[in-house]
Formats: sequence, C-alpha cells, structure tokens
Amino acid sequence: MRRLLGLLLIISLFAAVVPLHRSLYALTQTYPDDFRSYYIPDSAHMEVLSLGYKNFWADLIFIWSLLYYDYYNRDVRYTYLERTFNVITDLDPRYREAYVMGALFAFMGQKWDLLYRFEDKGLLALPKDTVLAYDAGTYALFCEKNSERAARYFTIGMERDPNRTLFKKLLAYSLEKSGDLQTSRQFWSDIYEENKEGKTPEEKYYRGVALRNLWDIKVTIDTEALKKAVDGYKSRHGRFPATLKALELEGFVKALPLDPDQKPYAYDAKDGSVSCVSHFDFKAAFGQW
Repeated sequence: MRRLLGLLLIISLFAAVVPLHRSLYALTQTYPDDFRSYYIPDSAHMEVLSLGYKNFWADLIFIWSLLYYDYYNRDVRYTYLERTFNVITDLDPRYREAYVMGALFAFMGQKWDLLYRFEDKGLLALPKDTVLAYDAGTYALFCEKNSERAARYFTIGMERDPNRTLFKKLLAYSLEKSGDLQTSRQFWSDIYEENKEGKTPEEKYYRGVALRNLWDIKVTIDTEALKKAVDGYKSRHGRFPATLKALELEGFVKALPLDPDQKPYAYDAKDGSVSCVSHFDFKAAFGQW
C-alpha cells in the first residue's frame, strides 16, 4: 500500500510539474529577448534561496542550462550563457566542468573574450588546476590562432605542473609561432635534454619533436640573417653578391652558418634567395616506437 501511495504521489508531482514548466516557458516567451534568461535569480539571491545547499543548486542549474541552452535565440544566447554560468560558478567556484562547458559554448560562437573570462575565472578559483590552462591554451593556439595568448596559458600550466612535458612542448610551440625563436629554442633544447636517453614511446616522441623544431628554428634564424645580409650587400653595391662568401669578406656576417646537417646553405644569386637543401631525418630522430 505504501509503495502504491508513493508511486501515486510521484505521478501527481510529475503531473503538476510538467504543466508548471510549460506555463513558465510560455511566460518567458513574452519577455523581451534580452531578458528571457533573467528569471534565473542572480548569484546573491541564489545563495540565499539555496538554504546552504549551494553545490546542489549549482548542479541543478548546470543540468538545466545544458538542456535548454539551445532554446535561446542566437542574438541573446551569450547574454544568457554568461549570466547563467556565472551564477553556477558563484554558487560553486570549484565547479571545473561548468567553466569547461561555458568555454565550449562560447567557442561554438567564437566569442573569444567570453571564453577566456570563463577560463580565467576558473583558474583563479582553482589555483592548482591544469586542465583549464590546457583548455584555454589549446583554444587560443589551434582555434583562435593567437599564439601569444596561448603562451600565457601554457606558462600557467607549466608553472602549476613543472614535470609535465606536454605544457613545455606547447609553450615552446606557441613561442615559436609568435616569433620568439630564441626562447622557444631554449625550451626545445630543455625538452631534448630531458628525453635524449629515454626509451619509452613518449620519451622518444618528445625527443623527436624537439629535434624537429630545433632544426626548423635554426634554419629560420640562419636564413633570415643571411637574407638580411644579402639585402644589405645589394643596398651597398646595387646588385646581389655572387656568392655568400662575399658577405663574410665584406663584414656583413662574422661567419657563414652551416645548416643543421652541417652543410652550406643554398644561394641563388639571381634573386638573392637563401634556402636549406638538407632534409630532416625523421627516422633517426624519432627511432622505432
């Protein structure tokens, strides 16, 4: 009998809640678009209404937001998103999943400033967390194509977990993409030294990646320096030098650099171009996995 009464109670509550939800949803459709999400109380009121169960209400609003996020028009979706996810993370500042999902929704609309506001708020609330640093850095590097911003987040990740080579690798790559070749080369050198005697597939991978990027950076630095010297020679003489050796003889370079394979760089006197003809040996660098 008790089970039957309990079942009837649940059915009754469900029957009451469904019409209530439909009525509430219909009511929100009458609001101006910019305010349809604002029937969610703000953080200060929610803290009072939660009656001490802030984590529970954070979970509840989080689940609700995932279910009903797409109901909102695109023009006002991100107003709704920022308000709702700020309420969630104000109720539970350590709610990492909320920061991650908020950033993901912002990414879907390429709302970069909003995305990083979520990530920065999470990093401040979770001072030992590295997931959010990785999350923000990868968005910046691979999606927004902002290597300088990516370097900032990967630096945070590396500072929080100095023993994780992944952050050092991503930081080195971000610095390389942003044009800070000298600092990037130092990080790649560190990664190589840390893994040069390694036997595991992961260590071999990092060693190979480091060698590949050290190769590319040296070629870039050398060819840019040589091209600058070639242009200087042309400015002085009105023509390109016949050979690169002329740059050394006239003091445009102290000594002609060799490529990573210890071979001279190729030079075309017709257009003044400098290039590397050696090829990186992937097999030797990465070994057998």
